[in-house]
Amino acid sequence: MKKTPNILMAEDDHDDVFLAKRAIKESKKPLNFSVVKDGEELLTELKNRFTNEKSTFPDLILIDIDMPKIDGIEALEKIRKSSSFQNIPIVMLTTSSNKSDIEVCYSLGANSYLIKPKSLPELTRIFDVLQTYWFETVQSPGIAEKHNYKMEEPKCR
Repeated sequence: MKKTPNILMAEDDHDDVFLAKRAIKESKKPLNFSVVKDGEELLTELKNRFTNEKSTFPDLILIDIDMPKIDGIEALEKIRKSSSFQNIPIVMLTTSSNKSDIEVCYSLGANSYLIKPKSLPELTRIFDVLQTYWFETVQSPGIAEKHNYKMEEPKCR
C-alpha cells in the first residue's frame, strides 16, 4: 500500500496558506499537508520530527522567501547543511521573480523554484504537477530511504 505523501510548507501569508489548502483539496490526491509560519518554525519542526521516532519527515518542503525571523533563503541554506535533512526535496514557492533570488536558491540546493500563481486553478495545477512529479515519477535518496525502496546500481553494457 502506498504511503500518503507529507508536504511541509513554510509560509507566513494567511491568504497564500488558505489558497494552498484549497488547491490541495481541489486536486483530490491524498496528501498530508502542514504549515509553519516562518523559517525559524520550519527548522524547529524538522528538528522535532527528527528527534521524535513516531514523527514522519516531510517528503517535500515548500518554502516562501520573504518571511519573518529566518527567511526562506537562510532556512534553505541551513537545511542543506544538515546531513539529516539534506535529501528532502525543497521547492521554493514564492512571489519573487528576481533573478538573483532564483540563482541563490539553486546554488544553495533548491530542487525547484516556482513563482506563486495568482489564481486558484493555476495553484491547483501546480500542486497536481508537484505531486505527480515528486511522489509518482522520481526516486530521490530521501524518499527512497523512507519508503524502503532499493536503489539499484546502474547497469553498464
